[in-house]
This record gives sequence, C-alpha cells and structure tokens, in this order.
Amino acid sequence: MATDPTRPPSGTTLRFAAFIALAVAVTLQTFGFYGSVWPAGQTLDDATCQVRSGIYFVASDAVTPDENRWSTYRECMSGLLLPRLGWVVGGLLLLFLVAATIYLAWPAWRIRRSGLVPVDDQLRKALEALVAETGLRAVPEFVLDPRSVRAGGVAFGNHRRKVVCVDAGLALLRVRDPAAFRAIVLHELAHVRSDVTTTYATLATWRAFLAVILAPYLLTLADPMLLSSTPWVIRWDYGNLQWAITVRLLVTAVLAYLARLAVLRSRENHADAQVVRWTGVTDPYGDLVPSRRVRRWLAIHPAKAARRAAMADPDSLARPGFWEVAAAALALHLAWRHTVGALSDLTWYHADNGSYTMLRVVWAALFGTLVLTIALRGATRPRRGVFAVPGLAIGVGVVLGDLLDPRYQGMLNPLTTVGWLRLTAAAVLVCCWAGYCAQRVRTGWHRALLAAAVALLCYSTMAWHPVDMSVSGLWQEFLRPAIGVLHGYSSSALDRVVLDGMVVPFLLNPGYPVTTIALLLVWLVPVVLTRALPSPAVWIGAASGLVALVVLVVMGTADSPEAALVRTAWGLVVTLAVQLVAAAVAARRTNWVGALLAAWLVGLFAMVGIWFAHHHGAAVDSVPAARPVQLVPGLALVAALLAAAVVKPGHRTWEAGPRAGALLAVIATVSVAFVWWGPSAAASAPLIAPPSARSGEDRDRMVTTWVYGGGWTTVRSVVVAAGTMFKTAQEQHRDVTAEDCGRLLTVVRAAGGFPPLPDEGLRATWTNVLADEENAALECMSPTGDGSRAAEYFQRAADGVQSLMASLDEARQRTVGS
Repeated sequence: MATDPTRPPSGTTLRFAAFIALAVAVTLQTFGFYGSVWPAGQTLDDATCQVRSGIYFVASDAVTPDENRWSTYRECMSGLLLPRLGWVVGGLLLLFLVAATIYLAWPAWRIRRSGLVPVDDQLRKALEALVAETGLRAVPEFVLDPRSVRAGGVAFGNHRRKVVCVDAGLALLRVRDPAAFRAIVLHELAHVRSDVTTTYATLATWRAFLAVILAPYLLTLADPMLLSSTPWVIRWDYGNLQWAITVRLLVTAVLAYLARLAVLRSRENHADAQVVRWTGVTDPYGDLVPSRRVRRWLAIHPAKAARRAAMADPDSLARPGFWEVAAAALALHLAWRHTVGALSDLTWYHADNGSYTMLRVVWAALFGTLVLTIALRGATRPRRGVFAVPGLAIGVGVVLGDLLDPRYQGMLNPLTTVGWLRLTAAAVLVCCWAGYCAQRVRTGWHRALLAAAVALLCYSTMAWHPVDMSVSGLWQEFLRPAIGVLHGYSSSALDRVVLDGMVVPFLLNPGYPVTTIALLLVWLVPVVLTRALPSPAVWIGAASGLVALVVLVVMGTADSPEAALVRTAWGLVVTLAVQLVAAAVAARRTNWVGALLAAWLVGLFAMVGIWFAHHHGAAVDSVPAARPVQLVPGLALVAALLAAAVVKPGHRTWEAGPRAGALLAVIATVSVAFVWWGPSAAASAPLIAPPSARSGEDRDRMVTTWVYGGGWTTVRSVVVAAGTMFKTAQEQHRDVTAEDCGRLLTVVRAAGGFPPLPDEGLRATWTNVLADEENAALECMSPTGDGSRAAEYFQRAADGVQSLMASLDEARQRTVGS
C-alpha cells in the first residue's frame, strides 16, 4: 500500500525532524566553538578586525551601515573564514557521513552479530500471506532468531534492505495461538510499511552523534589543552571556560536523546494503530503485547496502558500533542539560532546584505510548516483545544530555545516576558486560524493557498522574534525615548494615553506592507475556502465605514504639527470604536469572519477620512495620517477578536452570490493599493528621539575589544620602547643618544597609525601620550634641542600612559564583571 503523499507528517516523522534539528544544533555549536579557538588566537584576531574596521559588535545599538567599514572587516577576517567554515561544514559532513555508513551497514551487521538465519519454507509461506494482507509492494526479507524464546519479532533495515526477524518463540506461537501470531507479525509489517527507514536513520544518527560530536567535546572539556599546540599536557585550569555554554550544550544533547526515545515510542503506537485497522480488533495481542521489560523512562516502547489507549482509539494519534510540538519548536528554533550564529561568525549575517530578511523567511517557512502540520492533523479529529494547545507549545518551545542558545545574553525580566507572551499569543492565534481553515480544505490548491497564507502570517506575526529578540534593548534604545517625545506633544494625561495606545503600535509595525497583506488573508482565505461571503457583514461594514469617514472629516485637524499628531491619534481611536461596533453587529449576524470583514471595511473608509481631514495640498500634516494602513488593519483584527469574544456568533451559512468574486477582488485590490499608495507627510512632528550617546557599559565593552584587538599591545610597545631606551643608556653609563630617540620615534609613529580608541576621553589621553613622546623624541634628536624640555615631555607621557593603562584595565574588569 502506497503512502498518501498529501497526508500530513505523522507524530513519528515530526519527532524525527526534531531529533535531526537538535543534532544539527549541537554540531553547529561544538564545531563552531572548535573553529573559534583553533588555530589559537582567532578570538583575538576577530577583535583586531573589529578594531581595524571600526565595527564593534558589542555595542547595543545598530552596527554601522558604512559599507567601507564592512569591506575592511571582511577583508581582515578573510584569513579566518575558511578555517571556520571548514570546521562548521566539516562537522556536519562528518556527522552525516558516519550516520550514513552506520545506517547502510546496519542490516548486514545485525544479522551477523545476532546469528540470524533464513526462515523455513513453511513459515515463509505463512509470513508472505500476511504480507499480501497488508498491501506491501515488496516482500521484506524474513529471518529467524533461533536463540530467542520470546514471542516477538523486530523489523529493521534501511530503504534498500528491509528485514523482519521472527523470534523462535513467535514461530512456535503460529500453531498454538494463530491470532496472536498474526497480530504480532502484522505489527512488524506495519513498521516495514511506515517507519523502518526513519527509525534506523534515527538510531544511526544518534550513534554518530555520540561518536563524533559529543564524545570529542567532552574530551576537550576534560582537557582543554587538546585544542592547543600541546594537547597531551593536561592543565586543570579552566580559566574563562564558559560553563554556561557547556551546560546548555549538554542539556541540548539530553533533549536530543529524549527526541530519539520519542521517535522509537511513537512508531510503536502508530504500528499498533495500523494493526487495529487491519484486524478490526482493538486488543489484537491479548496478553502478548510486544514489549521488553526496561525502565520506564529509558524504554524504547511506550507503557502498556498508553499502547492500549492508542489501540482503543487509533485516530487519536493524529492529534498533535503538547510536548511533541514543543520539542519540534525548540529543535527548529535552536537549529535556526545556531545556523545564524555560524553565519555571524562568517560575517555574512548583518543588516546591510538582506541576510536578516532572508533568515527571517527561513524561520517563517520552518514554523509555517509546523503550524500547517498541526492544522492538517488536528482537522482530522477536531475537538476543543486541539489547535490552541499546540500553539501554546510552539511558544514554550521557542522560549526554551532562546534560553538554551549560548549567545542569548538576555535576563528574565518583565520586558523579556512580554516579548515571549506576545510571541506565544501570536502562535496560538495563528494555529487556531490555520486549524479553522484546514477543516474547510477540499482540494490541492486549497492546501497550497492555506500553506502560503500560514507562511505569510508566521513571517509577519511571529518571525520578528528571532531577529529582534532583545525586548529590553528595544525598550531602552527605541520605545522609551519615543514615548518621551510623544508625551512632549500632549497637553493632558488622556492625550498621553491615546498617543501611547495608537502611535507606539504604529512604530512597532515598520513592515506594514507584509502585515497588511497577511491580515487581509485572515478573512479572505476562509471566504474562498467555504465559498461563503457573509453579505450582511459587507453592508454593515460599508455603512459603518461611511459614518467613520464623516466623523473623521468633521473632526478635522489642528494648526501645529504637534497638535495634528494628537488629533490623528484621536481619529484612530474613533476608527477603533466604530470598528468595534461594526464587528459586534456583524458577529451577531454572521460569524468571526464577518466581524473581521466588517471591521476591515470600516478601516478602508476611515483611512480615506483621515487623509481628507489632514491634507494640506498634496501632503498631510502627520506621519500616522500619511500611513494609517500601518495601524488600521491591526485595529480591525483587535476589534474582530474582541467582538468574537463577547458576542455570541450567528450560525447561519451564506452562499457566494454571482457577484461575490468581483466584490472580493475590489476589496482586496483597494486594500493592497492603500498599502503602496498614500500621501506624503510634510512638516510633521517627529515620532522618535534622536540617537543618544552610548551607554557606559557599551563604552567598556568597546574599549575591551580595542584592548584585545591589539590596543594593549600597541600601548605596551610604546612603554617598552621608552623603558628599553632609558634602561640601555643607564646600563651603558651614558646619556640617551639621538639614535635611541630615533628608534623610539619610529615606534611612536607606528602606534599613532593604529585605530583610535572608541572612547573620547581615553582617546584624548592616548593622543596626548603619543604627542608628548613624539615631541620628546624630536627634542632629543635635534642638535639644538632642550634636554630639560625633553625630560618634561617624557615625564608627562609616562604619567599619561600610566593613567591610560589603569583606565583600560578598569574597563576590562567591568566588562568581565558584567
């Protein structure tokens, strides 16, 4: 029997994908670590390249967009990229080559190790008769384990060679209990039919992972000198060994092991369910459930109670479970983050080359596939919570992935929690919407439409999280200064509340074209799938929209740009109020789709009203008035959700009329046109604060990078050159000569060519030190020079460099402490 290619991935397949993603994540982390520390000195070389280019990745604000600096940095790093790339790619190739070798050699190795022999002709005929019942296209290879008295068997192999081993005890059962014999053989044939390849790919990858990934890393943990030029000299001094990174890696490895167990347990439940479908008996094994006596937490077979529950209700296995989805989300997110980390080490992942957008699309595609799987599997047996619970699991998995990422430097605080809650809420809503639509999918192009819409929704509502994970940084660097600016425009506490509630969400949606199209699909896709246009919602939305347009035009605008901004915010409040009323009425008459459609139409009319009210010639008087589409579609969604929560929806079904297609096309076209067309804002009040000075912590981190990137060596070269000059003269009982000062001058001028310090105060100190040293050397070399003046310069330089070195060390200590 062929597998249906359109069937959503089973629980075994999803768990297998999670296991592979976790194995890849750990491989990227470990081999990325090897590449960063071997050959020795690469970390310092990386800092040197930052200093020479003037790009400091430790700064909390955006890295400079200056392409010349990036070119300098990439040129400096070019000597390190190939070794690092070689480590990362080599690690992945090593993992999968070893896994492929084990996978391909497994059948022959197991047959030889266990002493398995071919079955006799009589037993073969009985087994082949059962193969015919299952509809398998090819008869597997049957072998006998003559030493096992168990009444069981095992299916193993690979995609080329599938083998079913029958225990001697099971062969004897064929005569004593034919029904139990038949059920157990069918169980193994169910494995052959669906999961032998997946199972043994999992086992092969796990063994390869232990051999070439985890074991070598543990050896380097026990002896860090293995990554040095003297690998066999054991020094139990871990110094700056990052235990937090090691703990996270080991936790991820444990999760990979649990994912392996989950694959092995899931396959048993699915095989049992298939036996029930073939036999029509909910307890086909009787007391002979094929299971070994092993500890529960390490068992590769599920507990008997769980297996009996699966056999009693085989279709329940289609429902996505909480931990199944959470593990998949964690694995996908962690693998994505480690991939980004590897690309960052290769200097490819930065804001100027489109890599942020590209990797955000990849994240959306991965999680869109997960959401679509949840929706299609849940749609086979829909019940309460079947979509919302997996959505919650996605949020939990991503949060755990953040915490297990060694590069995650965030702290648990209210702002970080808000970001995680926002992501989780978006995941729940997207999963519920996708599940609602999946229940109405009838054709292949319906599924393709749903897949595209899910991916777009994941991109616009969820994929911001992995790119802009630092909610605390967003608040400190952007939102708090912007709110301070907005409050300066308000004349009352109520105005401040309105500005915060309307303009701040406006600022948080810079990618509004994609967001608007995604939200358009939220109501358009269900209408297309069901061919049911809730016409009352169209009339309610149009009538309410006209009311909103008139009210907004009557409200008008104000004289000053600041007051005009406040008036725009109040206009958006009016828009939301009318949308709420229209959505509530439409929800009562139709359903949530009608509520969103009505609110959407109100938004279209309201945007026209805002443009009319705030226009001055060809422009408008505030940025939100120029681009209300950046907020109004989101307000429509909020209104529809609130209406659906408080109003009991109607249950009447609606058929699409002859003009429904044309009407939908007009609404969609106008909506998209409003995204790409709109007036410009002239003489408007600014919404964001000017860039602020760097924080003290940023300055310390940048100074520390300068120190490790060659700055300390440069300072020391001047100190050593001056000290050597005086020491040599003293040892030879002579005065400092012009030749001595010439050598010092060469060192000083070379130091002056090194990139300047990133801190203004320390830069001034260092500049003065170099100037004093140069002046002293020139006085010394001049035939008419003043010796006392040269001594004064030398003394002042010595005092300055002593102060500078103390300040550099303090900055380094503060950075280490933080």
